Amino acid sequence: MDNSNTLLLPTIKLWLYFARGLSLSELESFAQHNIPANLPLPAAYLNSLNDDYKTIALRACILVFIATTNALAHGLDCTVDSGTGSGKTLCQIILNLLYPNSSKCYSTACINEDTPSDRNLWERIRDGLYQHLLGHLPQLARLLHKQAFVKSIARVHVDEAHFHYPWSSSLIEFRLRLPKGVPFQLNSGMLPPHIKKALHDHLNFDPQRALSSKLSSNQPNIDFRNADVLTSIPYKPLVKCLVFVFDDFSDPNGVCKILNATEGASTGLDVPNIEAVIEYGLPQKKSTSQERGGRAGRRGQFAVYLSMAEPWAYTASLDTVLADCMDPDRPLCGRLAKMTPKPARAGLAMILYVRSSICLCKMISDYLADQSPEALSISFEWCCEKVHPGRPELQFDKRKFFQGRFIYQEADRSIYAGASDEKDCVHLNPPVSRKRGLRSTSNRKVDQRAPLQALIRSWLTKAHSTDELRDVRPASFILDAKSIKTLSTVHPDRMKTVEDVTAALDETEEWMMEWGSMTVFIRQKYNAIQ
Repeated sequence: MDNSNTLLLPTIKLWLYFARGLSLSELESFAQHNIPANLPLPAAYLNSLNDDYKTIALRACILVFIATTNALAHGLDCTVDSGTGSGKTLCQIILNLLYPNSSKCYSTACINEDTPSDRNLWERIRDGLYQHLLGHLPQLARLLHKQAFVKSIARVHVDEAHFHYPWSSSLIEFRLRLPKGVPFQLNSGMLPPHIKKALHDHLNFDPQRALSSKLSSNQPNIDFRNADVLTSIPYKPLVKCLVFVFDDFSDPNGVCKILNATEGASTGLDVPNIEAVIEYGLPQKKSTSQERGGRAGRRGQFAVYLSMAEPWAYTASLDTVLADCMDPDRPLCGRLAKMTPKPARAGLAMILYVRSSICLCKMISDYLADQSPEALSISFEWCCEKVHPGRPELQFDKRKFFQGRFIYQEADRSIYAGASDEKDCVHLNPPVSRKRGLRSTSNRKVDQRAPLQALIRSWLTKAHSTDELRDVRPASFILDAKSIKTLSTVHPDRMKTVEDVTAALDETEEWMMEWGSMTVFIRQKYNAIQ
């Protein structure tokens, strides 16, 4: 082993390869002889781990030191491409911790659309009071005409770099405004070859000097408990309710156990105890789907990612997909227009994923060009729901994880709660007999309809307020405007029983059992006073 504490730039890639194969004793010796004394490793934390976890943590520290510290410190552009939860954020701050002003924290400012237009604050940012800036380009643009500020920028870290594809023009313009030689670091867990190449080309990464560190996208998550090293400027939450809900959801002792979230919660959030992520509807890109799934199991615990696809995903034609395009996320329609509908905007990779008959992990590793030995490794006894030839034990049955029943639709359009081969499955839309011979009866008188509608709406408001599932299903799930109009229009002689109401509203047997009786009672009560 080379005892020199100088890692020569041309051999960085060899050092990375070398360090990944070291045993625990060899890692300790490497750290002792190569990591400078002014960058001491967290000995107390490392010694608190067993040998397996200590090996992982020590190897991670050494790889980050070799790749990030040496590359950026010597002005090299670099790319950190590794799975969600593998510790990429540490690569952004390790250089800022090389020579801190104190041993406790490093002065940091977070700049985004909520940053106030406070003149004193922006002057402090401009004058370099905050050595580490977390922000986005639109807000930082107000300082880019200040030459003193621009010259003070030592390096740029781009987190979630894949989001800058294909709209990387603002990032390119930003780089052109910086002094020559300011290195860029791209961090992402979703860098398939076509995105990585486009970003490298657009940002003029020199292939002879730029470093690209590629780890498996299937890496187990590592618990970095001693990363509390930043302090931000005081901030005032603008949406207190959202902050409260998220904080409660993040708290293991919180009341909120299910969070119905939008796209904003799919990236960067680190909540340790999420057991399941359910994606309702397909995104356009496979990378987006991977980001969503990466919110679960972030401490290495067993977790499930369930993608619920629309029916059109299984029937959409692939005839118009561009054949000569290297982008696996290219839309099914070939060329996007302003009003292209969602089925036509869907990316090819996402459609092939939901239609796949082979291992889903294999599809993901192929999409990300992950050829590492860990790409197809599994941490638990199952892999995915697909059949694995020769290894049937790897097939995961989602019904064993989710306590509720799945809804299945057969080829004849029959809908069941539970698969049709389950003994206790419930047929949700059985044929309902319709009474005949009353079609000639006229509808209810016009002047009687509005009062009945008001009575139905009053009951609907009360019924929804006491519904245990009111947070996830609106009042229109019980009765929508069209159904209320039908109930107030149809003549009393044509709608006397629960079955009559269910047939007239084209509802299911499940709806009939839950809401049918009360609907009939309200109509009968109104009819009695007419």
